Amino acid sequence: MGIIEFNWDIHYKCNYRCPYCCFYGQWQELSRFNKYFSVEKWIVAWQRIYEKYGSVYITMAGGEPIIYPSLFDLIKELSRKHRLDIITNLSCSKSQLVNFVNQLHSHKLYFSASFHPLFTSFEAFLEKVLIIKEKGILSGINYVAYPPELKRINYFKDKFKENGLNIVILPYRGEYNKIVYPQGYTEEEKGIIYNLSSDLSPEQQEQLSQCMQPDRPKGKLCYAGQKYAFINCDGQVYRCTQSRKVLGSFFKRDLSFLNDALPCEQEVCPCEFRWLVKDN
Repeated sequence: MGIIEFNWDIHYKCNYRCPYCCFYGQWQELSRFNKYFSVEKWIVAWQRIYEKYGSVYITMAGGEPIIYPSLFDLIKELSRKHRLDIITNLSCSKSQLVNFVNQLHSHKLYFSASFHPLFTSFEAFLEKVLIIKEKGILSGINYVAYPPELKRINYFKDKFKENGLNIVILPYRGEYNKIVYPQGYTEEEKGIIYNLSSDLSPEQQEQLSQCMQPDRPKGKLCYAGQKYAFINCDGQVYRCTQSRKVLGSFFKRDLSFLNDALPCEQEVCPCEFRWLVKDN
């Protein structure tokens, strides 16, 4: 089957209020669904996954993972067996981050840092990014192309580049000034995004194109549920973030994946289109 991948929304809570976030204006409502289990309970469940499927790839998001209770204890244990990519705004203190990375003895943990200039300074963010880069655990830096922020993207890209860092531009998905994006980007704005993304890998270029002009996946065969799954903070496992097809509880021994790729049931796939079966 190959390496199985999981996307894990560890909780729905964030210390930022970015207007371009898909959960903007919904945090209070979403927080009612949060369930917090002990580190031990999660570790036991992930150990069962390891025994059944071997080492897997876990993308941990939310919400903001860095404010999850006992996060560092959790990911320190998980990274002994599984590869983790933590999508985070790095809002912890510098001392907390240094203390954590100095305890690491694993090469299976990475951070995807999200830069949010509305809530942090470039200097404070850069300082923490350089700490994890020096440790060799920086997966990448993401920056959302929110329409009012487009005029500053080039400036920040150059600033990062001066420090030996590249950023990945993520198209904005949502509404701004009654215009729906990414469809609403003007040709000039599209040019800015594509020009700033010219140094991306071929895989990243493909992902950018899909985000800018998403295909309609409904009816196409997809490996979601077979080679990939989404875990909610309550432990329920779904085929993907858009699907309501429950595969089971993450804490149950009988959790299993689909045997075959199945047709997608969604009109739009904003995140997991790479699991679509090619040429179908």
